[in-house]
Amino acid sequence: MNKYILLMSLFIITMNSRAGTMVTVGTDAACDFTPVSLQTAARNNDETRITNQVIYNSLNFTNSSAHIIGGFNNCTDAENNVLSDTKTTITGNNSSTTISIMTTAAGGNLPQTVILENLNIIDGATSMTLLGAGINVFGNESVQIIDSIIQDNNAPSFGGGIYIDGNDETPTHLTIQNSIIRNNTSDGSGGGVYISENSEVTIDSSLIELNEATNGAGIGLNNNSSELTINDSQITQNTASNLGGGINCLNENKITVNGNSTINANQASFGGGLAITGGCTAISFSGDTRPLNAIDYGIYNNTATTFGGGIFINNGGRVDLIGNANHYANLTGNEATLNNSKGGGIYLSGEGTYARFINARVSKNSAVRGAGISVNQSAKIQIRRSSGGCFGNQICSLISENSAFSAAAINLESCGSADIYQSQISNNQADSAIVLAVSGNFTDQCHTTLEGNLIFANSRLNNQPTSMISLSRKARLDFSFNTLTDNNASTIFSMVSSEPETQQELNINGSIIWNAPATPISPIGAHNYSGNCFNIHDDSNLPAGFGNILRTEDPVFSDPANKDYSTTLFSPYADYCDTTLYEPRFHDIIGTVRGHAFVPPVLGTYDMGAFEYDDVNINNVIFDDGFE
Repeated sequence: MNKYILLMSLFIITMNSRAGTMVTVGTDAACDFTPVSLQTAARNNDETRITNQVIYNSLNFTNSSAHIIGGFNNCTDAENNVLSDTKTTITGNNSSTTISIMTTAAGGNLPQTVILENLNIIDGATSMTLLGAGINVFGNESVQIIDSIIQDNNAPSFGGGIYIDGNDETPTHLTIQNSIIRNNTSDGSGGGVYISENSEVTIDSSLIELNEATNGAGIGLNNNSSELTINDSQITQNTASNLGGGINCLNENKITVNGNSTINANQASFGGGLAITGGCTAISFSGDTRPLNAIDYGIYNNTATTFGGGIFINNGGRVDLIGNANHYANLTGNEATLNNSKGGGIYLSGEGTYARFINARVSKNSAVRGAGISVNQSAKIQIRRSSGGCFGNQICSLISENSAFSAAAINLESCGSADIYQSQISNNQADSAIVLAVSGNFTDQCHTTLEGNLIFANSRLNNQPTSMISLSRKARLDFSFNTLTDNNASTIFSMVSSEPETQQELNINGSIIWNAPATPISPIGAHNYSGNCFNIHDDSNLPAGFGNILRTEDPVFSDPANKDYSTTLFSPYADYCDTTLYEPRFHDIIGTVRGHAFVPPVLGTYDMGAFEYDDVNINNVIFDDGFE
């Protein structure tokens, strides 16, 4: 009797073990289950292989795990793991969510895992209780979508292709790998993917394209505490009628874009590529050094009708673009198109809104105002190169070839501010304020800094009288240790407000302003000036107040005919300036430490201009990488 009980126990254990084995589903005699039993087979077995002999109807995995692999021509191939070139199709028949995956309180919200491979998930439409049309994920779930296509699904509110929502206690996990999310629509947010509260989503080597929504046509994030990581993926040709053609992110969520990723050719009213608002943060490391007409990676060729062709940020959002020693983070070829458009590359607005660019390329963007960058309503941006070695020396941080009616490179309004360091600003074109327009407000001393930049070959579009840099309302500009040369404008600095309450302040320190056939400063009204130790091509009409250390000798650039404006051993402005009125925050434009002494100093050991001549370690940058 005891021996019989032991044998029966072994049999039961064996049967339970078999229940966790691989099974096949299809229409031929070799199949373990028929298509109508797919859901039962998947719930009760560890791995379910399904043929492409038929199209399968919608599935619901509530409080259960599943692993479904499609793409087999027949069950014999499935048994032997011989995949075909045709994925298996599962349809919602335009009447229900195609695949629903969730845990519920009734099931104890126990963790579940669902893996979907080699499937074509189509024609989903949401029901009253579900939000996602193609795939709806909710609760304590870990979901993997591998080598699959999610297309032609339609949601009236959120998540045309995929909707994911965590619960309050446990994050929901979703990984999308080697997959395509295409031609999905949502009347609300998240045409391709919608990410709600407390979700962790990773997209690897995938394509999100041709999706449509009101907000976040490619991807939409809302609520709080979610993280989206994009690796080596492409978000392209998605269209939003309002915010975020590629991605729209609201509230306290986080986006990271890594590797060879692209956000390109997307469209929206605000933020063709990215719209980041309400405390969301996004960081992109993607880019390359390819020619501007052949960019492969980064944020490029997106369109907004109003603000932010590439990126739109407001209400406390933050975006970081960070390149590395080998390539830029790209923000190129984006445009804002309507007559009142601003920020072809990036538009920022609102107190607490911030952007930081390190080793970024902001090039060939267009808009009516601020083709490259537009900063508004007390928002802030910082732009600089890394402090370590870099692929291009003076071009590691680049603002170039942007085109606008006003402020081709940078437009600042209503006390928006910019701190721009160690950057080459070149070949931008505008009808007014070619490089920079600074417009403060009536109450604050709105502060902008240009330090250590090389500014050359910028020009007016229609040969009309215009300035390189314009200040209006109540604003302060520190223009320090820059080299500005070989530009085409009628005035270098224009100060245009005459009311006493909008008096401006211009501080010029340690800078070279040379070979610019233009009036240095054209003030209207009384303004404040300070600074000294700078070179200027013509000091005859300078307002009083700059101090007496001004020089007009040729700065002796290395090779100006070939756009090399570094100084040489023979420059009269080496070891010329001190830092009494302005102390540089960063090394020079190629990363050389400021203040290297090799000739007897005049005021101090700091060279004028963007370059610091180092006779010991010429262009030998050995300092640590400065990313933080």
